[in-house]
Amino acid sequence: MLGIHTVWTGTDRRGTSKIHDMMAFESLTMILSCLYWKRFQGKIKLYCDQPFYDYINDLGLTSLWDEIDTTTLSEGLSDDINTDTFWAYCKMYVNSLQTEPFVSLDIDLFQDRPYDYTTHDLVFSHIETSDFGIGKIPPHHVFYYPNYHEWEMFKERFEPFPDIEVNKMAFNVAVLAVNNLDIMKDLMAIVDSFVKGNKFDPQDVTTHGHEKIMYTIHSSSLMTFVEQRLLAAVVKSKGYKYKHVLNLIYSGEQQSWVGDMSTMVNPGITHLWGWKAQYRLDEFKNDREKLSHGLISQLAHEFPEDHIKYLVSNNLLEKCKI
Repeated sequence: MLGIHTVWTGTDRRGTSKIHDMMAFESLTMILSCLYWKRFQGKIKLYCDQPFYDYINDLGLTSLWDEIDTTTLSEGLSDDINTDTFWAYCKMYVNSLQTEPFVSLDIDLFQDRPYDYTTHDLVFSHIETSDFGIGKIPPHHVFYYPNYHEWEMFKERFEPFPDIEVNKMAFNVAVLAVNNLDIMKDLMAIVDSFVKGNKFDPQDVTTHGHEKIMYTIHSSSLMTFVEQRLLAAVVKSKGYKYKHVLNLIYSGEQQSWVGDMSTMVNPGITHLWGWKAQYRLDEFKNDREKLSHGLISQLAHEFPEDHIKYLVSNNLLEKCKI
């Protein structure tokens, strides 16, 4: 099954590093993502812009992918998308263009064993629950899942879709298999209605006029809303069949997994997720080094020839520091 990586460097996300400035643990995870996918699933394709291509070419990593497309995003991405707030829209756009079933996976994720992604219309990482309007919210909580569809300033954007019911469920799409391509057509119709021309930025009071929003709404909330909550809304409202890979639910209220972690069923997925920003800090140097050396050992053991090709011969660790 075709695997897809999508990378767009033309975004400025607060509190995150540039995606084309990787440390060793990040580049190693990306390498393993490609190699394991090709071992267990099939071909993998990269959609990226020219700056990212130039970056991986300098690292000597372009042959990791079976195909690299540098034109789709650069020439097709709409000018009226604010990619600073809707930073993963490029991935959704690429997914909407596919003409055969596919799996979109983040470049900071790899899966080290086989898994059948063909069983349902949609297969995704895990379910997350909204932290807006359910239960008691902790003091000083920053909302990740506002009910944007109920905000007065956005209501007109949702009026054309009376059959789509936005619920409290979100689908995490760190890995996303789409076997019924109609899902992407239905999803992008409502996503584009909300996203295109939308200049709202929780961290910029000039875009909404409410200072409190700056301290209570997470800057990533717009993206999680369109990528996760609207996807869940479309899939459930339209009656598509879905399956989540991980069995536990992640709580938006508590920002933690619900239930006994010892019962987590994880079919070999490693996802850097929030570690990326954390492990770049000097205070987490020991954890970062431990992770990096573990990934180096895994690459050497699982893919010895590729370890030589991509790590040793390329002097990768001189370019991506541990």
